[in-house]
Amino acid sequence: MKTNLILLIFLISTLTLIGQEKTSFKKGKIIIPIKKELNLKTQIKKEKIVKFEIIEEKDLTEPSEFMNSMEEKPESFNDIYIKFNKSDFGTLLTVIHKLEKSIIYKAKIKIKGRQDLVETSIHPCYPNVISVEQWRDDIEKIELYDFKYYKE
Repeated sequence: MKTNLILLIFLISTLTLIGQEKTSFKKGKIIIPIKKELNLKTQIKKEKIVKFEIIEEKDLTEPSEFMNSMEEKPESFNDIYIKFNKSDFGTLLTVIHKLEKSIIYKAKIKIKGRQDLVETSIHPCYPNVISVEQWRDDIEKIELYDFKYYKE
């Protein structure tokens, strides 16, 4: 009986770990699965962000509320903070950065039930300002790429 209980706990733990995808980098893209919170450090060359380092990655268990996301500034982070989560109205992407200038980037989303990635529009992000993007779709992951300083 005790052996069966230990085996059951082990199996549940293993399945939970397998189900939690990690953020990855591929050909200059940051690929972020849903329910993630990231603290990133950057390397910049010639007005373009060329490298990211994940300082901290957290799995989120509760959906975000849109109105709270406009006020939820993390206590501390390095260069860029990203929160990608389900919300009460779909999916939310929150970005805050401490870089010296505004940034812009491109994004593609993987909508549940579709095989292809869909390009989506993103607004410029200003230093130390909470930027929130919202989609009604049930999004499984987002690819962010081509980060650069925004020229106004």
